[in-house]
Amino acid sequence: MPRLAVPDPRFQASFLAAIAEPDPAHAIHAPSLGIDLQLGWSDPEVFARWVTVVAADADPGQPRSPERVATTERWWVDGDTYLGRVSLRHRLTAALRRDGGNLGYALRPSARGHGHGVGMVAAARPLLAGLGIDPALVTIEVDNVASRRVVERNDGRQVDVLGGMVRYHLPTGAYVGT
Repeated sequence: MPRLAVPDPRFQASFLAAIAEPDPAHAIHAPSLGIDLQLGWSDPEVFARWVTVVAADADPGQPRSPERVATTERWWVDGDTYLGRVSLRHRLTAALRRDGGNLGYALRPSARGHGHGVGMVAAARPLLAGLGIDPALVTIEVDNVASRRVVERNDGRQVDVLGGMVRYHLPTGAYVGT
């Protein structure tokens, strides 16, 4: 059964297979996570170091540039198979209020259309609540109908449209599901 997991080197093979999948929607993980496959991500030690960096990004005390915020990342996995990720941003900058929000997520192309998006966002809601975020802001490109449905099926309510992004409030505190 799929679940959210702390990023772990044991998912390396599946993670690398996911980011290598052709992605006509251009939403897959490599660009958003700053991964350059030329830098040796297939090396287990390099990947393990990167996973450590991802985990440390959740620490609000970590040094970072002013436009970056503490972010907790969790991977949506089924057994040892990486299916996608959620990024939980602990606070919002002006830029994240326009484009990004508190919750970002992506699924590998082969996992789309199977209900994983709805399940992954549902599983992330209590984690957002645990960070004291209620409601969470989620921003989605206007033409990304599938992602908009994921948020709406998780009780997200459209707030407005700003600069080509639909902005939603996603309740996190009293989640009962739909």
